[in-house]
Formats: sequence, C-alpha cells, structure tokens
Amino acid sequence: MIGRMLGYDGRSRPKRFTDVTAQNGASGYIADAAVYKIISGYPDRTFRPNQQITRGDMAIILARAFDIETGTIRKFKDIGEQMKAYPSIRGIAGDFITTGYPDGTFRPNGYVTREQFSAFLARGLSPQYKQKTVKKDGYSRDMTKKYIYNSLIGDIHMEYKRTMGQFGEIYYAGFFWVIEGLKSGDVTYVNQEETDEQLIESFPFSEYYTYLSILLR
Repeated sequence: MIGRMLGYDGRSRPKRFTDVTAQNGASGYIADAAVYKIISGYPDRTFRPNQQITRGDMAIILARAFDIETGTIRKFKDIGEQMKAYPSIRGIAGDFITTGYPDGTFRPNGYVTREQFSAFLARGLSPQYKQKTVKKDGYSRDMTKKYIYNSLIGDIHMEYKRTMGQFGEIYYAGFFWVIEGLKSGDVTYVNQEETDEQLIESFPFSEYYTYLSILLR
C-alpha cells in the first residue's frame, strides 16, 4: 500500500532479503522501500513478510514514508523517550494520523489490522481524513477549508496543504497551514493542535508559538 502511494515499481527485483523471493507479490515494493530507507528489515537480513506489524513499527514506517518531523502536544501514558518509535509516534500524532486510545495510551506493541492501516494511510494523504481526528467541539480551523483575512497590507490566504522546500538549512516536507500575503508575497508556515485545555499554534521554523487556554465550565 505504501509502495503504491509513493509510486514505486512493483515488479520483482533482485533478492534483497533472504526470505523474500520473486514469487512474493510484494517483492518489488519491498525492495524499493528498502532502497529509499522506508524499511530496513532485521539484522539477520530477513524481512519476515508474513509477520504482523505492531503500532510502533507502523508509526516508524509512516513517519519515514510521509517525511514527518512534526511533534505533538499530546501525551501517551505508555510512550517514553527511550523507545525507538517515540519520535515517530509523536510525529504521526502531530500530523493528525493517529489520536491514540481514549484512555490516553498508544499501545505500541499492539498489532495493526488492514482496516486500521488503511485509515492511517488515508489520514496521511488527505486533509479530509485528518479532519476526522480533530476535536468536534473545539476551536481548530477546518483543514478542508481555505481562509481569507483582510489586513493593512492586503488579503492573506490561509490553507492547510502538503508542501516542501528549504528554510535556511532546514529541509521540510509535510502538511502545514500555509499563510500567504497576496501583495507582499510573504509565506509563513503554522502548525495547529488542540487538547481539552488549550489550542496551540506553533511556527515550525522558528522558536515562537502562541496558545489559547480553554476554560472548562
């Protein structure tokens, strides 16, 4: 599924892993995913194609496939900084691909079903599906809409979309709120995320952020 999304050639490749043969229908995708460092296999040079995948491994693969480097203000009770999947889990949570479970856990060792993986992949590709993970009664902007604001320097357009480029020495790729001044040509990138306590807007290529505390009544 990831190979098709990224446009890989699914034709059989020279054997890269000892347990993936030309007879395996996904051999071409597996080979390309290894070339582009989406997957790495195991130290014994196996891929274990019939093994179930955990949510932690899924997070690592999706973060690599979508070039995700954003974080999240969300906390998971069962995730720690010492875990290999920690930055990837924070990345896909910050990119609205996952929200975890209602009890505040992510369950990194749980297995992923085909249905669940399809949902994660769809959220990674489209604001329409990302929007489904946002608080329904919150203050966040709707990621499926475009906004136009009036200002002293002319209209400002704001749209949530996938973009990539270079900011100083930082390479970026992913979904951001892109704010464009039509007259000035200025472009600003913003991340927005909301919890039960606050709404935060951060500027991914600077040290600045703003937040709105939400008073619960």
